[in-house]
Amino acid sequence: MTRQNLQALSSLSALALAIGMSTPVYSLDQGWMIEEVVVTAQKREQSLNDVSVAVNAASAEDIKTLRMSSPNDIAAIAPNVDFKSTLGGANPAITIRGIGLNDFNVNNNPSVGVYVDEVFVTSPAMMNFTMFDIDRVEVLKGPQGTLYGRNSNGGAINIIAAQPTSEMQAYVTAGVGDYQMREVEGALGGALSESVSGRISFRYDDREGYHDNVVTGGDLGFNQTQAVRAQLAYDNGESFTASIGYTHGEQEFGTIPFANFGVINPADGSLCGNSAILANRCVNDQGWQRPSDDPLRHWLNAEEESLFNDNQVDSDMAVVKLNWDLGDYSLTSVTGWSRLDRDWAEGASDHDPQAQTNITLDGRSTGIVSAITKDERIEQFSQELRMSYAADGYSWMLGVFFSEDDVDTDNYADFKNLPLIGFDARWAYQQETRSGALFASGEIELSDTLTLNLGLRYSEEERDFEGATYAYFDALAVDVVDLFFVGALTPAATLAEATIATSQWSTQDSIDEEQLSGRVGLDYRPNNDLLIYGYVANGFKSGGFVGDFVFDQIAYEPYDSEEVVAWEAGFKSTLLDSTMQLNGAVFYYDYQDMQTLVPVDTPAGTVFPLANADQASVAGLELELQWLPLQGLELRAGLGYLDHELDDEGLGNHIPSTADLQLTGLVRYEFDVAEGVILALQSDFKYTDSKYIEAFNMDLLETDAYTTVNARAALSDEAGKWELALWGKNLGDEQYHGFGFDLGTFNGTAGYMFEAPRTYGMSLTFHYH
Repeated sequence: MTRQNLQALSSLSALALAIGMSTPVYSLDQGWMIEEVVVTAQKREQSLNDVSVAVNAASAEDIKTLRMSSPNDIAAIAPNVDFKSTLGGANPAITIRGIGLNDFNVNNNPSVGVYVDEVFVTSPAMMNFTMFDIDRVEVLKGPQGTLYGRNSNGGAINIIAAQPTSEMQAYVTAGVGDYQMREVEGALGGALSESVSGRISFRYDDREGYHDNVVTGGDLGFNQTQAVRAQLAYDNGESFTASIGYTHGEQEFGTIPFANFGVINPADGSLCGNSAILANRCVNDQGWQRPSDDPLRHWLNAEEESLFNDNQVDSDMAVVKLNWDLGDYSLTSVTGWSRLDRDWAEGASDHDPQAQTNITLDGRSTGIVSAITKDERIEQFSQELRMSYAADGYSWMLGVFFSEDDVDTDNYADFKNLPLIGFDARWAYQQETRSGALFASGEIELSDTLTLNLGLRYSEEERDFEGATYAYFDALAVDVVDLFFVGALTPAATLAEATIATSQWSTQDSIDEEQLSGRVGLDYRPNNDLLIYGYVANGFKSGGFVGDFVFDQIAYEPYDSEEVVAWEAGFKSTLLDSTMQLNGAVFYYDYQDMQTLVPVDTPAGTVFPLANADQASVAGLELELQWLPLQGLELRAGLGYLDHELDDEGLGNHIPSTADLQLTGLVRYEFDVAEGVILALQSDFKYTDSKYIEAFNMDLLETDAYTTVNARAALSDEAGKWELALWGKNLGDEQYHGFGFDLGTFNGTAGYMFEAPRTYGMSLTFHYH
């Protein structure tokens, strides 16, 4: 980090702290104030303003008005948070303050922990679920572990479903929109007896794909989801409570295709410049140029369209919670089990529809130019026990955690029809991970205004991996052989008889890692309206194994764990007679051994396995404001600034998926339009500065700055029994990509995964309570 950046950050920090410590210059007696937001970020119910860590929270009302229907939508509420779609849009990746997962394989664990009803989601593949009947979402920033079962070094996202209540509650929402969207969501709950309550929730969502296939006239990327959740809760008013929840989901979807742009100059065969590539002035290795620069239009044959639109997912999740209230003590047990079974295909690549189709060895045409099909099964079990104690002057919590997850995959890459580099590859692996931890945290009141926070965690993770890549190369595939293979190439009659890779590109290996981490912090509360806090903490994420096909044995070498040491100071202030909330934080992260794709020299050339970069650092600032200047008017604003540096020879200077600047904003105004009828108008936006999507910082794959704007207008009655709403998302139809590949070596293109375009619709909701 430069001296100028440090000075600028220091000045901004001083200004933020001065604002946070200021007192109101006048008093308002207007009869309205910001409602208290209660979160469980620290494993107990607290006001958001009492939590000494940077937290963004979305209530059930926020989730509804912002149309947060999947984990990807959570980024809208928080600066310095990035969500991106990866291969086919099936494995979302999360980055918070520069700490995230720069991988797209299902056997890797996210660096930002996602918890559903306190159960850790072990794989990115399991994060592509629909959110329905949700009570709140909490986004914690910075290393987490002394309060959570599974350690995470970038932060934690808590998604908490609405729970059964003894009062009768019900709602149903039906909506329609463009792309022939139809959705229905609802819930029904209440007392089943004096001590047992229940709740059942459901969601059905159906829409066409955002992407058009010019060749067939069909669409790509459709989604049809149906999910149901059943819950029971027991509470006899004494010392024991229990709950059980079971969620089942089924999804049929179409893979989001890459928009492939040629990278070859048609005049002389040289490599085009970036501006020419993105302006669609270049061709692929077959001399074909996209007829349109619209990234949502594609050229795939009918067989490819059918393959990429034939994907399905079945998932189940069960959570059992037990709690004993023992006076000053309490004991909590959280047991989780989840399963995912997914069959899908990705790798769609725009091409000349008249190009030669794939011819198998027995003379049949598959019609496929390039495709990857995957059969993936993931199963997870976890058990967490927590004992807590609270008394005047101090409190503590002790926890023990164990989890086991199994990943079993069988994958096939069909690239036979790529000129000069055609090959088939089948890769399969089984991975078993066991994670255990002991963790503790405590608070000691040193005085009426000063509190010491302490946390300690011991983690141990064992991972067993067995996998292999079996490849058959076309006899003319000289380019790929030169790149990835040294020695005599023996073509096989069939893929099953391939002699290369069976013994050379396989592994059966294990890793076993231990880590001690902790947290030390101080809270200073001079009055009820101001909290100033500071802490230092470290986070840990274990190493692992690549889950992709490989063409060099070195790629199967396990990568090491990564660690983050974080320093943070912040404030949370309530101003103007509780009509304004201003929060801020400054922080510095020392990021060691970041897991990412790095270059490794081998006898066959340079390969790019998932490995560890040497070092990275992040310094940043966040400011967030919520203000009610008039009755019925709400303003929110957020600023996130990051100065980040990647320090590794052979890589770029910037951390992947990390923008220097993000801005968020929301305006909401409610007013009476008739007796008993309210109109609510709302608009929100998020600005994200340009960012690199991979560690090499290739200009070709850089995402330009973009702004998404959403809006909603809703009529409702004062009692909240009905609501009619019109909504629009990405109203400016901003086109931006969060993921991409440079495929120049393979087919002369660069491929980009674009996010959703402008969408709009309406919904009608009825409540009973």
